[in-house]
Amino acid sequence: MLADQLQPARSPLQNWRELEEACEKGWLLTTQQVYELVGSKPHGATWERGAFIFTKAGKIGREIAWEIEKKV
Repeated sequence: MLADQLQPARSPLQNWRELEEACEKGWLLTTQQVYELVGSKPHGATWERGAFIFTKAGKIGREIAWEIEKKV
């Protein structure tokens, strides 16, 4: 608990920056990684959240891999 108090507050926009970087670099994220950044798990073949579109792109280990695109 003390360690949480010592860490500076994380910007609420940081998660969106990380999604944008993954999008720009063509990185695939697992369902768990998307959940940690967005706060809910993607579902269906294509899923939209905020300014991003997530599309199923195979598997990473036992999890679904998601390709990320930014809405225009």
